[in-house]
Amino acid sequence: MPAPYAILEAGTVLVGLVASLFLIIVFSVDTWEEANYSFTAANNSYRMVTVASSDSDLNVYSIRGALVDPWTTYYFYHQYWGLWKLCDVLTDTARATLTAAGLDRKECFNFLSDYDEESMVVSTNTKSFMGLHNSTVVCFMVTIIDLIVANFLAILGTYRKMVPVCMVAGALYCIACVFVFFGLVIFHLKHHYEHYYCHALYDIPDSVCPVRDVSVGWPAPLAWFSLILLVADSIFWVFLTQALRIIKTKTMSDKY
Repeated sequence: MPAPYAILEAGTVLVGLVASLFLIIVFSVDTWEEANYSFTAANNSYRMVTVASSDSDLNVYSIRGALVDPWTTYYFYHQYWGLWKLCDVLTDTARATLTAAGLDRKECFNFLSDYDEESMVVSTNTKSFMGLHNSTVVCFMVTIIDLIVANFLAILGTYRKMVPVCMVAGALYCIACVFVFFGLVIFHLKHHYEHYYCHALYDIPDSVCPVRDVSVGWPAPLAWFSLILLVADSIFWVFLTQALRIIKTKTMSDKY
């Protein structure tokens, strides 16, 4: 094969493999987002706030509407999550405090196995949070399955110089672009509601929203970069398939 074709072939397959590897990495980690609270200590007749000393400690937030009303106490702490789990770094002492308050909070909450709307009492905000989260996960799961098949066909098609197989591989990379794009759009929409409207797995009082900050971690930018690689690779496959068709046509004509 001509040297330019060999470069195009190797580059096209390599870009697809690298983009797939990046996406597998970002889909597997649990640092897509993290929540922190910037409370100010307070102690008056209507509000008492104990500020956490570190990410592994609890912010204790107690409020009441009138002097005759009982105190309502909430516990807030640093959390981080990805597609599969929501985790924290609480100490055993802090977790024991939650347990004593009747809150069963594991170190990591598995979105797939631990969330059950039928057995849990969930609010509209929680349903919205989980709905968008599940939509993001579905898009990315389809992407992984798509890329596994695409990479297999890419290697097979280029090794055997099979034009139809290369065309299918290119189409699958293009489909992966669509699902990654929609997955990321849904993810950022979910983050918008988390950041500005306090949507979360557990209910958060409106008065706490101004001190809650939800930030996006490094997996999201890397996923966008991988999407750019996939778009470029889809274009490369168009040129590669066309070049391979021309070379095979010329080879056939030379035989006759």
